[in-house]
Amino acid sequence: MKPTQGGRPWFKLWANEWLDGTTRFQMSDAQRAFWIDLLALAGRSRHGGVVCSGKDGNKWVGYPLSRFQGLLSEPMDIPATFELFRKTGKITIQLDGQGPTQLYTLFITKWAKYQSEYERTKQYRKPENTEKLHGKSLSRYEKSTPQKQRKKQISDLEEQKTEYTAEAEDASPAPMAHPAAAAADSTVIEAFNLLSNRPFGPKAFQQIWTRTAQSKTDSESWSDTMERCIENCEAAGVKIPSKFYKIKRKAESAEVDNLFR
Repeated sequence: MKPTQGGRPWFKLWANEWLDGTTRFQMSDAQRAFWIDLLALAGRSRHGGVVCSGKDGNKWVGYPLSRFQGLLSEPMDIPATFELFRKTGKITIQLDGQGPTQLYTLFITKWAKYQSEYERTKQYRKPENTEKLHGKSLSRYEKSTPQKQRKKQISDLEEQKTEYTAEAEDASPAPMAHPAAAAADSTVIEAFNLLSNRPFGPKAFQQIWTRTAQSKTDSESWSDTMERCIENCEAAGVKIPSKFYKIKRKAESAEVDNLFR
């Protein structure tokens, strides 16, 4: 989301994560409601994902505690709640000033995952942004009109749907008739070993998890890697097994336990 964006900003919540994730069990009802208010503030902000009153040059200018307390119908220990949000990886905080004039600027962690697919990919639809993506040349978009770009995007989506046709969740794996197939299956097994499980779910899901697990960096937590897999599956229209969500919740719980030790 950019400062110049008009319209009615909105953000998305993952239904399963909201109903069954760690947030529900780590926070009170009031704190969970307050978290949604912060997401709404970050969405309405001129600087998407940042809860602040604005910028003075290159310096962020935050809000006093009274601004946040005004969102609530009952008093809450807001600094303690901010600290809980920080420890659980939801926000980072910048403080300026002292005493009653202390200003809080909040940065929503991984703000992009709360955005719609349109908002997340909108920059690629604009002609001025199609030559480079994260500093890499995109030759397939060069010298291309917006109409040609849209046709290409539609073609890519159709190709994804064909490639990731979901199979039955408990379908038996196809027989291995070629050494290359055996190598591919061993890669899938290795990826699922990371979850302490044998391969499960549709074949398309198995392939996406395998690719996502292989791209994991040392700085990324396993729950974040699994979140990327969920996003990739949803973008491709692939069914996500309920077992995967259960494993992800266990990973999140373990990570929070390690955080508070």
